[in-house]
Amino acid sequence: MKKYAALLLALVMVFALCACGDTGSSNSTTTTATEAPAADTAPADTGASAWDDVEPIKIIYAHANALAETNNKMVDNWMNAVKEASGGKIDFDYYPGGQLGTYVEIIEQVDTGAVNMSITDMSLFESYCPAFGILYSPFIVDSYDHAEKIAYGEAGDLLKADLAQDTNTYLLGMIMNGKRIVDTTVPINSLEDCKGVIIRTPEAQVYTDTFNMLGMSPTPMSLTDTYTGIQTGTVQGFECPAQAIYNGGYHKIAPYIWKSGHMYSFQGWTANQSFWDGLPEIARTTMLQCWEDLQNEYNEMLIGEEDVIYEKMVEEGCTITEVDRQSLIDLCSDYWQQKADKIGPQATELLAAINAAR
Repeated sequence: MKKYAALLLALVMVFALCACGDTGSSNSTTTTATEAPAADTAPADTGASAWDDVEPIKIIYAHANALAETNNKMVDNWMNAVKEASGGKIDFDYYPGGQLGTYVEIIEQVDTGAVNMSITDMSLFESYCPAFGILYSPFIVDSYDHAEKIAYGEAGDLLKADLAQDTNTYLLGMIMNGKRIVDTTVPINSLEDCKGVIIRTPEAQVYTDTFNMLGMSPTPMSLTDTYTGIQTGTVQGFECPAQAIYNGGYHKIAPYIWKSGHMYSFQGWTANQSFWDGLPEIARTTMLQCWEDLQNEYNEMLIGEEDVIYEKMVEEGCTITEVDRQSLIDLCSDYWQQKADKIGPQATELLAAINAAR
């Protein structure tokens, strides 16, 4: 009887072990089949935990914009947004107002990697990528609406691709920087009044071409030297967006404002390619998203400020004039295609994209 009971117990244990083995095999197969898709489809963690394994990032950011310029509000707000979104993992060594050099010098520093990021007047990239000169061709942009379609459409994508191809710099974002006007020590009421006026221009060929067509005498000069240049009579004025003219106090020494609108200025947020490519993906995504979240609000603010600034200029003794715009377009429009043909296919494609955005 004892032998029979022992045999029965042994058989029960064998069956139990077999059952356990089958169940384990079945569970293992089921788990493997159901977990793999879950890993592939799970949304990325964009919260604070996503930054847990990211080492702190310090970005050297410099520009040559005057401290009073409106675009500095965009830079300040963007940096604060990036710091907050990264939980403090991204921070900046910030050198505004030309502390590290002129516009051209800082562009070169970004290209070599001495500076990681900057924001600058995009016309200055013409010396690196000639097609950029098309964007600043005189009277080619009709309005702010047209300018925004250029910046955030096909034309903007072409500009980004050209700079990445021809330099060590990425163009990551764009904002409006104002409609460029002329501020002089002598009145301008017609094209005839432009003849011989010595005007400071940025160090880009398109400005020299523009003011030669208008009959002026363009003189390339750093913006940091312009105020003194006007005071001493080295130049009789300069061209810039209204915000920069007013905030810099230039209207006090050059009280004649010509609302020429010869160009619509853009500021470009740039980064050294090697630095940008070496950042964690979450850092790149966060910075780009913060920029996109702020750019429309900034553009609306800048555009809204212009009329207020003109009113202040008049109150402070300035004389503001306009010249028939169509006559200026007629004078300069052939230049657009001539310049594009001279540069080549990249410029021709960009010109077509600008015209298509009208």
